[in-house]
Amino acid sequence: MVSSRTDPKYPPRLYEEGKSPLQHRSMNHYCFVSKIESMKEGLGVDAWDELKKSCLGVFIKFDELEYTWAASKVHYILTHQLRVKNCHEIWSLMYGRPIRFSLNEFVHITGLYCDPIYPLDNYDGDHYEFWKEMKLPTTSDGPKYCELLKVMDFCKTWSLEKRVMVGKLILLFVEVNGISHSSRVPVSGAKQVLDPIGFEKHPWGRVAFTILVDSVKIVAYDNDSYTICECVHALLIWLYANVCMLC
Repeated sequence: MVSSRTDPKYPPRLYEEGKSPLQHRSMNHYCFVSKIESMKEGLGVDAWDELKKSCLGVFIKFDELEYTWAASKVHYILTHQLRVKNCHEIWSLMYGRPIRFSLNEFVHITGLYCDPIYPLDNYDGDHYEFWKEMKLPTTSDGPKYCELLKVMDFCKTWSLEKRVMVGKLILLFVEVNGISHSSRVPVSGAKQVLDPIGFEKHPWGRVAFTILVDSVKIVAYDNDSYTICECVHALLIWLYANVCMLC
């Protein structure tokens, strides 16, 4: 969203021009689309095609478009933020005009289901049997990325349904949560793959958007680099869309 051209008023900058604490830091993220490319061979083309039709299929489409990441442009957004009270929105100054990134923009960019999350939306079944089959620790935690990669080495003879479940776990790890390899997918989300119908109806877009905006709002300034979690691609597409509107 671009502000009205007839109203030049907008909130003050979060940081003075050229004085953002992020200015000379490098930006990191874990949401690499390339990380999901191995699923096509590891899980099979049939599973890949099913995942493409799933509610998280937009991330596979990003991969097939050979989407190019540009960290410097997203860094520009973050260093030109405006000071807003709404913790669910990011505003940035571009060419002297404020632009807004909210749930509305995220929905239009990703097409993900973003309705509110209710406790009854979470699957609460027993996941231990499937975890054992994947040779994962039968703890209260979800899997790590490296553990899921190992699952693909021996799951090729599994049913299509189970291979798709593994693929959904990978998409949750890389694209929805966007967390480091040493972290684990929250088990509350990981268990959702055991309920195919519930998984498709779950508001993953709301989950992804919240993780993304929260990570922007709480960026740490005590290192030479900073990390943004979740679907950072949405921020870059949002920037490109606003550049077109301002031109």
